[in-house]
Amino acid sequence: MKISFDAKRAFQNFTGLGNYSRTLLQTLSKFYPENEYHLFTPKLSNNERIKEFLKSDGYIFHSPPGVFQFFKSLWRSVGISIFLKKSDIQIYHGLSHELPFFLPKKIKKVVTIHDLIHLRYPNQYGWFDRKVFTFKSRYACRVADVIVAISEQTKRDIVSFYKIDANKVRVIYQSCHEQYQNFSNYLDIVNPNDIKKNFLTVYEKYNLPKHYILYVGTINERKNALTLIRAYEKIMNQTDADLVIIGSGSDYYTEVKNYVNENNLAHRIHLKPVVDFRDMPSIYWNAEIFAHPSVFEGFGIPIIEALYCGVPVVCSSGSCFAEAAGVNSKFVEPFDVDAWAKTLLELLNNPTEQKTMREAGFKFVQKFKNDVIAQQWNALYQSLLK
Repeated sequence: MKISFDAKRAFQNFTGLGNYSRTLLQTLSKFYPENEYHLFTPKLSNNERIKEFLKSDGYIFHSPPGVFQFFKSLWRSVGISIFLKKSDIQIYHGLSHELPFFLPKKIKKVVTIHDLIHLRYPNQYGWFDRKVFTFKSRYACRVADVIVAISEQTKRDIVSFYKIDANKVRVIYQSCHEQYQNFSNYLDIVNPNDIKKNFLTVYEKYNLPKHYILYVGTINERKNALTLIRAYEKIMNQTDADLVIIGSGSDYYTEVKNYVNENNLAHRIHLKPVVDFRDMPSIYWNAEIFAHPSVFEGFGIPIIEALYCGVPVVCSSGSCFAEAAGVNSKFVEPFDVDAWAKTLLELLNNPTEQKTMREAGFKFVQKFKNDVIAQQWNALYQSLLK
């Protein structure tokens, strides 16, 4: 099969949508190298994770030609379609909410929809951005042969907001980078002594506490880090575990930072806006608990990263979180500070329950392994060409 992808975010975004795109592209190339993978991107970023692609011969890269070099957005919207009319590529896959206009009829069209948060929480987006997101995603859903939602929650939103026939929407879950899937402290996947040795290096590099609750994610209002901080503030004198927050943001991050400083919490709450991607498994592995207080997500990749690294997960109730975290994780109403404090403290004081959650979580998360997800995608592509 000859499959093409909108790879803009794979090469320019290094959080959620970018992680999804890179993981899927690398997984397909690894497990189905017989396919031809064409990647369309306006430019390549100078980032360590991009080098993995450039070193591989498993992809064919396409960038704006001629005058489109000065009109990259126009190339993504229309220029790609012009190219595809003259090519023998069979499938075009929009990896994040959109498809080019005027794609030729001979091309089978797939779009991944991650979430419709801009419609659920419109006040968190500017008017113009909200209109653009809605127009692009609604158009993509209308013209696609198949819409793929990354969770049942997202599928329900697509059907509800865009009035799309549910039979047109498939659910294929996300996976995460192999570095997490190959990491476990209680199975013989790697030598535990090697993990401990590596963590000591990471521990010194980031000046981490010996015991900690971990948060990973963008610091914005929807991710709800302040609720976690206020909950931790209630229990901090009853535990030796600190709180480590990895992520950055803009206005809400400033609000979080100011709250920590103004309440003299910086000696127990550690804000780490920048962390090397390669160090993340060790940081997950040594956490007592992974806390995910987000109000709403399309899926929640950090949850499965934590489960692969053997960390008990406490996350918000509702949304898609039960799909990502499994029944053996703990769920708390997102804004209930007292419930968060109680749940975290009880789990910190119960190492037996932590062990049970680690083992059950690791077993559950195998459903998101790269080979499982790749097989589902390859079967979908093949079905389109029958």
